Amino acid sequence: MSDGTVGKTRRVLAGAVLACAATGLGACGLFSAKEDPYVDQPVDQLYNRALDALGQQDYKAAAKGFEEVDRQHPYSVWATKAELMVAFTYYESNKYDDAIIALDRFIQLHPGHRDARDARLKAELAIDHLAGKEMDIGRYYQRQGIYIAAINRYRTVVERYQSTTHVPEALNRLVESYTALGVKSEAQSAASVLGYNFPGSDWYADSYYLLTGEDLRPPSEKPSWWKLGIF
Repeated sequence: MSDGTVGKTRRVLAGAVLACAATGLGACGLFSAKEDPYVDQPVDQLYNRALDALGQQDYKAAAKGFEEVDRQHPYSVWATKAELMVAFTYYESNKYDDAIIALDRFIQLHPGHRDARDARLKAELAIDHLAGKEMDIGRYYQRQGIYIAAINRYRTVVERYQSTTHVPEALNRLVESYTALGVKSEAQSAASVLGYNFPGSDWYADSYYLLTGEDLRPPSEKPSWWKLGIF
């Protein structure tokens, strides 16, 4: 580029900048990118608006509203409530992964808060729901005879959601699915884990019977299908 061209380019840019300065940056094409202006709003107005959205089951607007409370008024009592309400909103809208993240954040920020125990409970419930969804899908695949897909779902429950109530059934379903595939070693392995961790459960009794033909339960505790001979 020649010196003359460089000089001309500089003069054009300088003129454009001066024009922007005179008319305001928003009117200048060089600075045309626009963002929504930040509007500071009273905290109670923001919070109540989010509550109204939650009451109307507009979960997206509710979550956004509670997050805005925390963003605009981060050190207020309302912000602490809003942080918990964000998690609750996600929970109510079945967004359990987001709910767990929000609840974990609340617990970390407010470990001694009077609602921290409730937050932990909701986090555990959200995790249990996620495990339940995996079980539903796994049972569907198992009923269709798509055992590999079912096994993957059940293994997810056992490996990722170990503290949930669904683990004993997941292990039993693994025994069933591996047995259906003829993979006896894996079936026995799953049954061993089930027996070690849940030795007195009906799920273990079912798995044990499937593998050995022997029912561990006394006659008085045998399920109705056993007594009727319809297994």
